Amino acid sequence: MLVRIPRDRAKLPLDPAAILDKYLLAKPEGSILFPGINGSRIKQQAITNLIRRRMSQAGIDGNFSSHSLRIGGAMLACQQGKSELEIRALGGWKTSAIFQYVRDVEREF
Repeated sequence: MLVRIPRDRAKLPLDPAAILDKYLLAKPEGSILFPGINGSRIKQQAITNLIRRRMSQAGIDGNFSSHSLRIGGAMLACQQGKSELEIRALGGWKTSAIFQYVRDVEREF
């Protein structure tokens, strides 16, 4: 399924949450959240390849993988002041393993 995002002629910033809400309302219930071109699940290696290609194109060096999204999400939530319990719920952590991810963020829990 393809959800079209209209081009904003006023060049206003896109609202990712609103776009995701629209997508979730349009997709069939129980279907894959972000299917591949043929409707099947996107493989982890395909996501890693995409991230590495985009980071390289942006001139950013590093050892990136699909797991980088999980780390980045945890760090962003921490920077936004989310509690440990909120971050654990967002990432599906059942332990305090989030502290392996929220490195280099100055914050007290």
